[in-house]
Amino acid sequence: MADIDCAEEGIPILPDELARRITLQRAYGSKNVNFVTPTPHTHTILKILNTLKVNVPVVWNSNMYYSGEVAKLLEGVVDVYLGDLRYGNDECALKYSNAPNYWSIVTGNFKTAYKNGEILLRQLVLPNHIECCTRPIIEWTKQNIPMVRFNLMFQYSPYYRAYEFPEINRTLTERNARKRLIF
Repeated sequence: MADIDCAEEGIPILPDELARRITLQRAYGSKNVNFVTPTPHTHTILKILNTLKVNVPVVWNSNMYYSGEVAKLLEGVVDVYLGDLRYGNDECALKYSNAPNYWSIVTGNFKTAYKNGEILLRQLVLPNHIECCTRPIIEWTKQNIPMVRFNLMFQYSPYYRAYEFPEINRTLTERNARKRLIF
């Protein structure tokens, strides 16, 4: 699928125009439309999808940290949730991402998504967070949404404000990589 940049040369694209472009790409063989980091634009995305004249599978590429209201709006609209489950507890989520109530919000959204579409769950392994984050996420997934595609990712690199936290201000060690075999 060809990418459609929503702000080419700094000129906003109205929902009708983006729907026209998605329709055109579908005619050229695109398999789906993938909205990346879409939550802040939910209302606009729903307008775009409502304007489409063709049926096209919708991929919601998200961190899954959004309100219950957004989750309800997405029911019956999204076909595939490409979602991140980063932290296995609220303490790590608050410390590194300032995301209060992370665990209940994100796991609740994954449960809703599980009822309504296909899930591709991504878990980025963080240095020193296998026991507190990765292991609880794997266990929760097995117990609550077992029929998902689960991508355990070991390519963490420290960016943005990672330098503020020495325990994650590095890539994974060989020891971290070997631990993955235990799962």
